[in-house]
Amino acid sequence: MLFTHSICIYICLLFDFFIIIVRTTIGFASKHQGTEKVHGAPLGNDDVAQVKSKLGFDPSKTFVVPQEVYDAYAGYRQKGEAKEREWNDLLAKYQKEHPQLVR
Repeated sequence: MLFTHSICIYICLLFDFFIIIVRTTIGFASKHQGTEKVHGAPLGNDDVAQVKSKLGFDPSKTFVVPQEVYDAYAGYRQKGEAKEREWNDLLAKYQKEHPQLVR
């Protein structure tokens, strides 16, 4: 495995790109974590409840987005709308300057 990683790192350096290797556990915190039982099959209600408990969530709630998530993403809509307007203005300018290239 170390040899494979060394070759991969050499190739990345040679061609000037990066690769990030991440190891995960499928079905983390589930009763069946790390097994094929959590791949392609939904967790049962009891397993979902115990996973939520293990990870610090209220198992009785079915869909919760914490306020911190809303706070973290609050400005992204306005930023996205501004970027879209900027792009549309640039495209309109280009279409006006080069009508023969626009389909």
